[in-house]
This record gives sequence, C-alpha cells and structure tokens, in this order.
Amino acid sequence: MKQSTNPPTNRLALQELLQTALELDDDYQAWESQITPAWNYHATPNTPEARSNYDPKWQKLFLGCRGAPEEIHSYPSVKRAWIWGFYRTSRILVLRDLLEMLNWMLRFRERGRSAATQGQTVPTNLSDRNLFIHHSVATARLVEVIEGNCSAMIGSLTVPIHMKSIDDVVGMRGYVDLWPLGTMDAVLCSGLVPDSNTGNSPQDTSQMPTPPSAYTHQSNTPPHLVSATSNLSSSSEPSENLESYATAPQFSDLNTIRSRSGLSASPSPPAKVPTFDPNAKKDHIFDPHPAHPYDRPLDLPPPDFETVIPRRIDVAARREWINRLLYYFATELGLKKALWVPVMQGFMPIVKPMVDEILSQERRF
Repeated sequence: MKQSTNPPTNRLALQELLQTALELDDDYQAWESQITPAWNYHATPNTPEARSNYDPKWQKLFLGCRGAPEEIHSYPSVKRAWIWGFYRTSRILVLRDLLEMLNWMLRFRERGRSAATQGQTVPTNLSDRNLFIHHSVATARLVEVIEGNCSAMIGSLTVPIHMKSIDDVVGMRGYVDLWPLGTMDAVLCSGLVPDSNTGNSPQDTSQMPTPPSAYTHQSNTPPHLVSATSNLSSSSEPSENLESYATAPQFSDLNTIRSRSGLSASPSPPAKVPTFDPNAKKDHIFDPHPAHPYDRPLDLPPPDFETVIPRRIDVAARREWINRLLYYFATELGLKKALWVPVMQGFMPIVKPMVDEILSQERRF
C-alpha cells in the first residue's frame, strides 16, 4: 500500500492492516508461550563463569567481545536451533512492518475529536494513546526477539552434529544463521530499535547513512507530530544487482563494491506524504523493500500514561558483533556470501582485523 502511487493519507486507511499485524504477532507470542518442554532450550547468563565452559576461540570471537548478547542459549540439535531461528527472524519481520505502520499512523492527525472525517467516525483504537501503546509494546517485543536470536548464535555453532566433532568445519552451522543475522543487521540499521547510546528516540541509531530518497511529494496534510529524520542524500547509487541477496555478485567481485559508509546524509524531513518511485533502492541487502521516509521512527513525546518501556541495545556494538559472525562464516565455514553485509555496510575494516588476529592466535597453539 505504501508503495502505491496513492499512499495512505489517514489512519483509517491502515486500520485493517494494523489489526492483521497485531493479531499475527499475538499468534507468534501464543506459539512461544504454549510450546511443550521438549521444544525448550537452555539459557544461561553470559558471565565469565559461563563463558569458561566454551573453547577460548568462541570466548574471544563472540562471547566476551563488544556487542555480545547478555545470554547464551544452547540447543540439543541443529534442527531445533534452526526452527527457533526461523520463528524469531520471521517474527522480527512482522514486528518491523508493524512498527513502520504505526510510524505512518502516528504521523497522521488524530481525527474524530472535533468532527468526523467525511461522515466517518474514527474508532477509539486509532487514538494517539492506543497507537503509542501498540508502538511501545511492539518495540519491546522486537528488542526481546533480537536479543533471543543473538543469544542463540553460539548454540548453533556448538550444537552436536551426528558423526562430526565440534572442530569440524560444517557449513550448515553458519548457513542456518545467515538469514537471522542479515535480517537483524537490517532492522538495527533501520533505526526502529532504541539505542542505548542516544536519547529518548530510537531514530538515528544505525550509525550508518541511508541512500538517496527516490520519492516525490504530493499535496497532503503534513504530520502533526514531530517528524522523524528522513536522512536523504544526493550520492550516486550502487548498481541494481546490489538490491537482492539472492542475486548478489560472486565473492570474487566483492572488492569492486563501494561501501555505503561513504554516503552523506541530510536531516531534512519530508513535508508531505511521498509517493513511491519504482526505481527506489534499498538501504540494506536484507531489507524486504526500499524504505519509505514515513517508515522512519518518530521522536515521540513522553507519554502521560503508563505503558511498556522497551529495553535499549547498543546498536553500533551489536551490529559490529553481527558482522564479526558473518565474516567468520565467510572465512572459516566457506559461506562467501556472508561477506556481502560486512562489505556493503562498511564493517570490513573493523571486523576483519579483529577476527583474523584471533584466528591467527588460535592456530599458533
């Protein structure tokens, strides 16, 4: 709908989609709440004592470094780890769409207080208060699911595989994590996750610029709330084959790719609802579609009522940690396309020296 030539201009236009998204996320929550003990996993706080049970390589690479998750999950089989990863990652996509939808709706003025819109009475569930509550709950759940997904990574790397030792190079260990890691990096890049290094707003948390906007404006009522920064830019774009992970170039071509980290950004927000340009480019290779300026988070005022307060993540540190894993998967497990995110997002100069040094030290012993 938001990519149509006639994007939504009021809350009623998104009401049905919002209800569907809320019900779908509730279904995800119910599945996790009702699973049998046979599907549970073991969770341990990521403390020095817990890390001591793992090989020094894992401690240095992923457990004791900057951006590491607060818990360590272990699973009895690769299949179990994969199913949990699929559940969490697909739910991240649902929550991302839900938050983007709520960001749109909060930009539109709440109507119905003084007069009905064209004879329609706006339901109370579309009030600012209810939308704020939905936004807080969805954000809290997104943070929780991302934390769970990150905590599960070491489990998939150390889970027993029949007739294989823990030191055997098994590409499947990393392959099942490519989609979760790429998706989490894209969501952290989007600004939807509250950053522990910023103020009250989750916006501008990615520490990375976004590409130029490919949207045009039509005459509509401007948003009544404080607008989120749209981070538009005028730099040139990478070629079309960078828009899909499935069609990414071969590993041998990666040295010709320009990182997005060199792009500049401008903080001017759009004054009117932009319309979709079919030539729009994605910000991240794991994005499901090009970002619309109204997808961006708003600088919401503090609520004057009780609601959920989402936890915060050190976004820059967590993205660095995610890209460490992806680089390791590419160099040690032979999954060369795992390099695509570190290369495109500008993390290679950071993660490559660190991981290479740790692996070099381990090989000397």
